[in-house]
Amino acid sequence: PPPRRMVEPERLAVKRSPPQLSIFYSRDYTLRRHDFKIDVHTGAADHEIKSLAKTLQNENPQYLKQIKVEQLVRMIKFICDGKNSESKTSEEKNLNKVSSEELDLTKRAMNKDFIKNKVNPDDPDYVYDKQVDFEGAEENDWDDDDDIVDDDDAF
Repeated sequence: PPPRRMVEPERLAVKRSPPQLSIFYSRDYTLRRHDFKIDVHTGAADHEIKSLAKTLQNENPQYLKQIKVEQLVRMIKFICDGKNSESKTSEEKNLNKVSSEELDLTKRAMNKDFIKNKVNPDDPDYVYDKQVDFEGAEENDWDDDDDIVDDDDAF
């Protein structure tokens, strides 16, 4: 065969489980279609995805040099968003049994929500010793006030 040249990408595809980017390509000296798979780290935050795309492009120039960074960013976001939407909510999954990557992703999401809802003492909405009564959504008998025993009545 002739010397190796740049591949000619024909199609890109994503796979969410495991998270992969597939490049379907041909070479000018063959009629056969090939594919090359690249594992994608899905734990990247939104602001890190562009640098991840550039890193993938630099690590795999033979396959990704002709592909625009913006297109890679869109595909990586698609993989990451799908990974987040396919996973169960934290109430539904046992975090003791998930992979460390999924645990890190869940912790990041929880931390993002915490920071968004956090009220500092210098914020105008801050209330010292705020007490809120929450109405229960369902009836239960395990926390009725009738069962409370005062210390004075116990003896």
